[in-house]
Amino acid sequence: MVKNPPLILKPSSDRMGKHVPLDRERATEQKGLMEMKKILTACLAVVTMILMASCGGKDFKPHVMTKADIGAVRISDGAKIEYGMKRTDVERILGQGEENAVQSAAITYDEGKISVFYRRNETESAENVSDQQTVAGVMLNAQSAGAYQTPRGLEAGKTVQEVLDAYGEYPGIRSELSLSYQYDMARKKMIAPDQNNLDRDMGLKNQVIIQFTLNGEEVASISMMDRQMALQMN
Repeated sequence: MVKNPPLILKPSSDRMGKHVPLDRERATEQKGLMEMKKILTACLAVVTMILMASCGGKDFKPHVMTKADIGAVRISDGAKIEYGMKRTDVERILGQGEENAVQSAAITYDEGKISVFYRRNETESAENVSDQQTVAGVMLNAQSAGAYQTPRGLEAGKTVQEVLDAYGEYPGIRSELSLSYQYDMARKKMIAPDQNNLDRDMGLKNQVIIQFTLNGEEVASISMMDRQMALQMN
């Protein structure tokens, strides 16, 4: 009878020796992946914060208005026209405009879609008139629908109810043809046209006027400016 040769086992240290380097390599790889995930998570958080800051910058509330309400946002790329911006900076965004035959303070851009009302600052150098002119009002005309919107996201073609939701249920003037808001930033309140304020005409630059002209229940055009520009075109 032939006996089977005895089974010889390799020392456990030899068997383990072949796997230990592989296990260490996997552990190192997993650790590296975990570190990479942490870095990516941190980067995403920073990017999210930046996007939130750039997109949500203004905290708008119904019944409360500021000069941040005077302006426009181009829908295609988010470019902003803001109150106080120099004409030279506006025209870097909108290009050269055309003078408005009806409203001397207004310059019309983009084939009549948007008009900007400028105030001249006489204290600055006369070398460049455009550098002296700053935005004091903006009008979004009927053809601006789909191209420009207000800082609160309203544009021509929106409904009366959408206006009320964004700006408040109390308009200064409401008729079949228009909705008009007037807000006094110094007193922090809406001003009604028939309100008996002895000092109503004081501090005109600190009063915001926003008017929506209507076509039935839809917005036809939007104008936003301070009260001095509205009254004096300056």
